[in-house]
Amino acid sequence: MSKDGDFLDLDFLENQVVRKDNNKNPSREVASPAARMVSDSKRDSILGRTMKRRDDRRDLEKKISELEGQLKVSQNSLVLDMPVSKVRVKFTKTLVDPEEIDISPENQRVQELLDKESVRDIYESILNEGQAEPGFLRRKPNGRYELISGSRRLYCVKQIEDRQYLALVGDIPDVDVRRLSRLENQQSPISVYERSLSFKHDVDGKRVKSWDALAALEGMSQRQIMKYKALSELPVEIVRSFPSPSDLSLVFSDWIISKIRSSDAVKQRFIEIAMGLINDKERWAEENRSRTATDVMAIYKSSMRIRSESPTRKKALVYKSPKGSSVVKHTISNKGTHKLEFVDLPEPKLEKLIQSLMRYLGLELSNET
Repeated sequence: MSKDGDFLDLDFLENQVVRKDNNKNPSREVASPAARMVSDSKRDSILGRTMKRRDDRRDLEKKISELEGQLKVSQNSLVLDMPVSKVRVKFTKTLVDPEEIDISPENQRVQELLDKESVRDIYESILNEGQAEPGFLRRKPNGRYELISGSRRLYCVKQIEDRQYLALVGDIPDVDVRRLSRLENQQSPISVYERSLSFKHDVDGKRVKSWDALAALEGMSQRQIMKYKALSELPVEIVRSFPSPSDLSLVFSDWIISKIRSSDAVKQRFIEIAMGLINDKERWAEENRSRTATDVMAIYKSSMRIRSESPTRKKALVYKSPKGSSVVKHTISNKGTHKLEFVDLPEPKLEKLIQSLMRYLGLELSNET
């Protein structure tokens, strides 16, 4: 058989044809198979196609070799046309110490909201396979780097010991920084909360005259832009309590904001719930466990179903522990004085409770008797 399955072995073919013809007619003179292939138009077509395939493969191998050579020369550099200035900028691919990188103020991603849960979609890949896609950096006058795009990847790299950040470094003009910083958001969109902060940054920085002007610029209604304005004032702890900032929808944030505005006590309650959820998220991340966004929303909603009525002069409120024993009895006197009576509360817990109340009320222990 042919040593190369892609091409005909003429010697092998000739021997086979000669043997076959001799068996049929031993006295008959047999023409060479090669001569038959040359003289026969059909066989000439087969041979021609075979030789053409051989030449095509050689040409292809040559082109691949040339491209590999070009790639080897240019694999560490890239030239891009900037989106605003139209200037051509040469970028160099390099590894940078992540501790030498500062986030650009134009980057919309709120770094405080990044944790292992919010970057779960890329962290394992970067940990096990390395950073496949570089971020964009430009050098600062003090020798450090400004990160234009790729802050989620930077966070992941910082969590991995002795890992450097893969980046494309170039002299990006100032007018192009804002546009380029939005590149990351196309792959992983920012949350509505982060968008609200970006809007607030534009208004506070006088890039637009007012929230009304911003609404016109963004093609939003006045009602919708006011929702973003209210969202920008939401305590960041509540946003962090969700698995990812993107899990907090504009609809649910409206509900939270309405409750917070109704009472300072509710706001404080939500912040305390948020801190508990954040602690759980950090602890559970090490155990590869997590809550869903639905779970988190259910916890906030259930907290509003706790009775919030106040005691009257005729009726006290009694709060019980899960085991059923009375813990706190809330009464009010005829003069309007509130009294909390603790039942079966261990001394250490009572001491901690008193300290917490003092901190909350801003009180100090007095030596007066």
